[in-house]
Amino acid sequence: INISTDFSEAAKSRFAGRAGDVLSSALLNRYYANTTRPRPESWREDVATSAEAPTRDPSDLFSNLAAGAETGWDYSSRWLDNTNNTFYPPDKGTNPLNNPNHNNLSTILTRHLVPVDLNTILLRSEEIIASFLYGNWKDQTQLEQSLFSELNGVVFDATLAAAAPSLADRETCAMMAGYAQRRRNAIQNILYVDGGIGAYSDFNMMSGMYTSETNEGSTSSPPIYASSVLPFSVNTIVMYNLTDERITKFLNDLSTFIDVGGVPASNISVNTTTGNPQQWDYPNGWAPLQYWVVDALEMITTVAQQRTPTSPTIATYAEALRKQVVQAWITNNYCGYQTPQTLPNGDVVHSLVEKYAVNQDRGVSGHGGEYTVQVGFGWTNGVALNFIVKNGEWLTTGVC
Repeated sequence: INISTDFSEAAKSRFAGRAGDVLSSALLNRYYANTTRPRPESWREDVATSAEAPTRDPSDLFSNLAAGAETGWDYSSRWLDNTNNTFYPPDKGTNPLNNPNHNNLSTILTRHLVPVDLNTILLRSEEIIASFLYGNWKDQTQLEQSLFSELNGVVFDATLAAAAPSLADRETCAMMAGYAQRRRNAIQNILYVDGGIGAYSDFNMMSGMYTSETNEGSTSSPPIYASSVLPFSVNTIVMYNLTDERITKFLNDLSTFIDVGGVPASNISVNTTTGNPQQWDYPNGWAPLQYWVVDALEMITTVAQQRTPTSPTIATYAEALRKQVVQAWITNNYCGYQTPQTLPNGDVVHSLVEKYAVNQDRGVSGHGGEYTVQVGFGWTNGVALNFIVKNGEWLTTGVC
């Protein structure tokens, strides 16, 4: 993101008057697809979507649709124009700010949002690369452990590179450490707001509003997305940027967001007839979201036990929520596996599926989106195996 050109004046004004210029050194990325044509795999659908917005530039719409597909969240109310209604189809009637009916896919604005999850993933990657080049791993076991413990709380800056084993490694280590430091500061200064789960939220570069500040869906509650969880999986954020009060807020928010069958993508309901038809919304739960939440809760537990003074109450709270998510998701997977699935060719199999309805724990498949539910999905199998291997001593199959 080039903040000087990509941020509107309204967006820049959100940060005016703060101590220091939080925008000048910020390092952030967005999802961006450099295309102006319909997606080859969904040509018919994209052309139909464009027809619903006759006043919108089709090339801009197609680019945002492609960017939305690249996010993996294709699609979600998260990407739609829920703030300034810039592209709302005029033939759909008036749609003033916070009108709960702005769920048309033709209003998609993926390229204009700063996403919490993407920037957290990039931060973790930058820290891991810098730490690897730092060369302080004694053996492969320690290296593997470090990848899951966020580098044991090391705060990265350019001075860390001095211990790297070679000149090339020192230069690259310094560069990646600098990137990590800039991105971590940007996540805290720009994407941390009093809203969302634990207060992180996507930021709209056009309207200058956070996603959590809008009123979307059929309830009076602001939108909440599971992507807001990711910063709590980064040791350097949890250890050095978040107080016990902020962590407790996150745990309280999360406890009300978790449903009986796992963690939903959002609190915005999927309604394929009268409302939002997007599949990365409530009540659909997806395996990567469960993994992210469990990863964050594991990190909070570890940090709470390492801090001085320690925070045993927070550690106990986080561990209880972690077990709740693991058990709920495994029960949902197990009950779904017991239910025969009919493949397009007519074969009947027992299989996991790509997404589940988490408002129940009986293995009911999710719904919504541009295609039918997929059977035997890789990430569902992978996360189920991970949860079973790491928690098998206490997990149960649940009651179906």
